[in-house]
Amino acid sequence: MPGPSPAALVDLNAAKDNTIYFQSLPSPGSGTDSSQGAGEAMFVGASGTGIVQRGLIAFDLNAIPAGSTINSATLTMDVNRVSSNFTGSMDIDLRRLTSDWGEGSESSAGPYAGGGDGAPATAGTATWDENFFSSSNWITAGGDFSASTSATTTVTGTGPVNWSGASLVADIQAWVDGEFSNFGWLLLGDESGGKGSVRLSTKEHTLNPQPLLTIDYTPAAVVPVPAAAWLFGSGLIGLTLVAGRKKARWQNRYSIAAPSGAVINCVNGNYC
Repeated sequence: MPGPSPAALVDLNAAKDNTIYFQSLPSPGSGTDSSQGAGEAMFVGASGTGIVQRGLIAFDLNAIPAGSTINSATLTMDVNRVSSNFTGSMDIDLRRLTSDWGEGSESSAGPYAGGGDGAPATAGTATWDENFFSSSNWITAGGDFSASTSATTTVTGTGPVNWSGASLVADIQAWVDGEFSNFGWLLLGDESGGKGSVRLSTKEHTLNPQPLLTIDYTPAAVVPVPAAAWLFGSGLIGLTLVAGRKKARWQNRYSIAAPSGAVINCVNGNYC
């Protein structure tokens, strides 16, 4: 019978994060080449100046052994500021990304140096139109992601926020099992402009807590070798070795050298 495997807990830092922007004012489509790949802040929602912001985040799951069962998971991020037009409450959804994306070197300087409209995109980063700037486009502008919500949190001000639940667990389980490629999640807020936007600390932030994904999982059960089978197998190996040694000694004892230099086997008298 498989031996029981104890549950394990792992805390993972983000492997990459970014913010993509769509500037609807003063003209549609302007500002879509902005990004925040190396910035210390991620923005989600819609600013008072009409800039729509979406966050991207992904985690490396290689620390979880193949075949593991995901029991629970929680993503924790820190809201370090809300916009001046924030109305007091906004839901932020996690959506599983279905295309890969890049994290460039662009940023707005300093941990609290604004950044709500991003910085000029660098090669390979994600923008509103492109999953890898100057290389390839999203299938759908604004990011390729699942229509289903993986988890939702409600932001009411600054401080830590958490996402958890069965759908979040299902995403991670599918990534560990190889059912889907792990491209992480998109953070989707209210983009009507009526709720404002929030600023969250990224993995580059030097002052506030960085994103953390905590996963409780159970490794695949270990199937032990039964003692009887081990002893039986060891016995067969031992008998084979003993038989081989006896045969070698018998051949050495009952062989003679012929005058021609050939060897005569005393069992049947034939030359070898």
